[in-house]
Amino acid sequence: METAAVTGRELEAGVTGSVRLGIASGPRWRHVWALLRRFTRERPGVEVSMVEAYGGTLWHELRERRLDAVVAPAGHGSPDLKALELGSEGWVALIGSGHRLAAAGPIAATDLDGERIAVTGHRDDAALDAAVTQLLADLDVVAAHTRGLPGPPLYAAVAENEVIALTTMPDDVPPGVIARTLHPRRTLDFELLWRNEAPSAAVAALISAAARPTRMSVRSLAAVA
Repeated sequence: METAAVTGRELEAGVTGSVRLGIASGPRWRHVWALLRRFTRERPGVEVSMVEAYGGTLWHELRERRLDAVVAPAGHGSPDLKALELGSEGWVALIGSGHRLAAAGPIAATDLDGERIAVTGHRDDAALDAAVTQLLADLDVVAAHTRGLPGPPLYAAVAENEVIALTTMPDDVPPGVIARTLHPRRTLDFELLWRNEAPSAAVAALISAAARPTRMSVRSLAAVA
């Protein structure tokens, strides 16, 4: 009985428990790994599981209660979800080292005119594809959209000079690929999403940890307390 009582108090306090976190593939909020390292140090008794997939896939998993929270580019929200604005990352162009646009330093947006730009074309990544389309429209760039898979297959296509990928700075730039920032600079916003209900103590602790570093703005975070 004493053990059960202690376990119950620890669950209520968020000292133990579990968090199932989805991380959208493709563009990445660069602080996500630092956040998880800090959270697991502060809450060593909380078991964290991670799933990486298309943002739309994670959105469905979150709403179906198979995930507790999701980190993804903005655009995946819905009325039954709450969101914490995490910040923004600058768009970069990934270009093959043998491509005519391979060079050091920023790339002028006008240089992308007529190029083949990678999109997934997958219904579960529609929000990201829309963000790429909007980015090109904002930059007044006319380019051809080329469908392809994310991750290693995309990097291989870029390295072989088949496409240019618009994304955020990858954790590691793959061999044969050059990352060039866009000029003029444009950014992509990121959010932490969770269901519009009282989260478990462990999930609430993760949300609070994500909100701390830079006094990020929160929508409806009061319900977490």
